Amino acid sequence: MLGYGLSGIVQNVLVKPAVMIWPETLVSCSIFRTLHDEEESNPIVNGKYRITKIRFFVLVSCCAFIYQFLPGYLFTVLSSVSILCFVFPKNIVAQQLGSGMTGLGMGSISLDWSLIASYLGSPLSTPFWAATNIFAGFLLFGWIVVPIGYYNNWFEAKKFPIISSGLFDIFGRKYDIARVTTNNGTVLDEAGYNNYSPIRISFFFAMNYGLALAIMVAAIVHVLLNNFSEFSRLFKSNDSLKNEDIHSKLMRKYKSVPNWWYAVLFTSTLSVALIVCENKDINLPWWGLILAISIAAILVFPYGIVSAITNVTLGINVISEFVAGLIFPGMPIANLAFKTYGCTTLRQALWLTSDLKLGHYMKVPPRDMFIAQASGTFISGLINLITTHYLIRTVPNICHKDAYPWTCPSTNVFYSASIIWGLIGPVKMFGPSSIYNCLLYGFLLGAVLPFIPWLLARKFKKSLFLRHIHVPIFLMACSVLPPAAAAEFPTWFIVAFIFNFVIYQRHHWWWLRYNYILSAALMTGTALCGVFIFYAFQLHDLKVNWWGNAKDFHCPLASKPLITP
Repeated sequence: MLGYGLSGIVQNVLVKPAVMIWPETLVSCSIFRTLHDEEESNPIVNGKYRITKIRFFVLVSCCAFIYQFLPGYLFTVLSSVSILCFVFPKNIVAQQLGSGMTGLGMGSISLDWSLIASYLGSPLSTPFWAATNIFAGFLLFGWIVVPIGYYNNWFEAKKFPIISSGLFDIFGRKYDIARVTTNNGTVLDEAGYNNYSPIRISFFFAMNYGLALAIMVAAIVHVLLNNFSEFSRLFKSNDSLKNEDIHSKLMRKYKSVPNWWYAVLFTSTLSVALIVCENKDINLPWWGLILAISIAAILVFPYGIVSAITNVTLGINVISEFVAGLIFPGMPIANLAFKTYGCTTLRQALWLTSDLKLGHYMKVPPRDMFIAQASGTFISGLINLITTHYLIRTVPNICHKDAYPWTCPSTNVFYSASIIWGLIGPVKMFGPSSIYNCLLYGFLLGAVLPFIPWLLARKFKKSLFLRHIHVPIFLMACSVLPPAAAAEFPTWFIVAFIFNFVIYQRHHWWWLRYNYILSAALMTGTALCGVFIFYAFQLHDLKVNWWGNAKDFHCPLASKPLITP
């Protein structure tokens, strides 16, 4: 709700201009028009029959539903087919490089749509130039920098798995948090910490923290360099009409959402948040809450531009954790609350803005969109809470590896971050005496890198390649690893290349007619099958134990370190 109130300040810039596409909304537009527009039952074009959009959607959804039983229940190894693991079943290096789930995914593919589109979004709705930036960043950092750093033992990397969000001590063992905490694990015990061990993390995890610092600065610099002059005109009344498209003109007949609606929603939810944060168990003071929301307010404009144009959403989780760690050292719960209010506020602001763009395309009155979204969010918050408690009670060993697929990868990353930034703090973790101190140069990297393609593009003005280099997206490629699986990236890019480049170029009519409907149908069938599998089989602990359902995906050595403790 705080994010919804915050989104009111960016509506004129991120919704009305035609250049703000919000590609993911086009998928929803396609499916809504498919379900509601009238269409000939047997359209004949140039003497050839073309299947109707609604039949295409139903057919693909049914096929996706049936197929998902394989990677989702009967043959889960299809989620990550790792060639190197099968060729070298006893070679730890080969499995570290080849595993698509706990390794770098070289030579791996995924045949599970729920995995392919899980963290990067649908490849069918991501512009090809943005997909190329993401995959190029993954190739550089995931397949070049990480192997070089790991096998050269940077940051003592060989003591730990090549990809892991876990916390370790200097000997490579799992970090014993109980030895360095007091007050029921909520406060750092300085003496215990000094007598035990500094925290160590995997090389991949450490690299991602450095890149995360670079991404935030790079996003701001990129927008200032490439979009400042263009979008500054949007604030001028003389130029506002020039940036309108046909959708904006048609939307004039509806009453816009008055600013005081956003103000009331923001102030009322802020008041509730202040009451919650004054709870002694959270330890986040009122000024800490204001600071967290201020970070989101500052970054909502540049991050919104990136999302609206590229379909890639950047996060502020690391900078929120960094700031909170400096202000509240040794207080992990306060750090978590600060991060949640900062990150989620920004994400919700962008989500509402994206939905308002959907209403913009579909000609839904803005006030109706606002009311529907606010009330729907309130209801879904309660449903999510109930569902979470239900799953915790019914799924045995939830959030552990043996509870696959209920392993909670994002939650485990969230927990590790609370220890690194909240309990230990950035001073101890990344200070001058830490081996991770060099990661702070990520700020400088993010400030400098956007200037390189910008200067080259100004010199070689006819180069389309240079104009499509997007440094923030390039840097964020590996930011979802972990909790994402490396097998997602190659398959995701292959699908994007086939549909958004090959078919777009050679069969443009098919792409215009079916591409976004295909994306929606795949997600629909896959999601429905996932719900069905849970209630029909997993809830009753009905398993199929055979070679095709190996929990380690036949890469048992991929998650092991080269140097065992």
